[in-house]
Amino acid sequence: MESCGGTHYWERYAEAAGHYVKAISARQVKAFRQGQKTDANDALAIAVRQPHIKTSRVISAQEQCLQGIECMRDLLVKQKVSLSNQLRGLLLEFGLPIAQGDRALN
Repeated sequence: MESCGGTHYWERYAEAAGHYVKAISARQVKAFRQGQKTDANDALAIAVRQPHIKTSRVISAQEQCLQGIECMRDLLVKQKVSLSNQLRGLLLEFGLPIAQGDRALN
């Protein structure tokens, strides 16, 4: 199958039903596709057996949850830094300079 947003769920679902699943990166499938991107063309592109194509591994639901939590934490840190920088800039325009760092802002 071509990797997409729900690939890990569908891989686990298919393996639970007894199927052997290989997920291939969309970039690698694109090289074999002929014509427009349709399900039929994608299926033909994926059906081409190339021994050198690397497949992605199936991750468990627990690993997927941990990755999601880590991504959310990274986003929160970026938003906190962005907001503090915007606040510093606004206060600097009113003549109130604040040093870098969370402690100085608090």
